[in-house]
Amino acid sequence: MKKVSVTYHAVKGDDKVTEAFGHTFFDGKAEEVIVSAAALDKLRNNRNFEVGKDSDVSEADLQKAAVAKAAADTKVEHKGR
Repeated sequence: MKKVSVTYHAVKGDDKVTEAFGHTFFDGKAEEVIVSAAALDKLRNNRNFEVGKDSDVSEADLQKAAVAKAAADTKVEHKGR
């Protein structure tokens, strides 16, 4: 898995928000994401995404990301009630 900064650049007339590889991207806003090497290659080859320098992700980082995602999902679930 790779950690990388990704910025989505919407084409004029397209939505300002898009989802890819389990992440939500907002036009012009850099997002730190963790993706597989295959997903990273696809992002790099997509002209709508600007991809920074990647780094390897440790098992500890993956666990922290999973906990953070679960907490965020719980907040959204409670907010929607």
